[in-house]
Amino acid sequence: MISGFRYGFLGIHDVPLVTTFGVLVIFIAAFYLLCWSLIQRGRGLRS
Repeated sequence: MISGFRYGFLGIHDVPLVTTFGVLVIFIAAFYLLCWSLIQRGRGLRS
């Protein structure tokens, strides 16, 4: 992810951009599933 920001600002990258986007997509999907499961459980939510 850091390499993606560096490429966006400076145009320099150490890791291939495909790898950077792949890791970013995996993190987004993981956190989405975590949030979705917490909402489905409803623990701590008021009804």
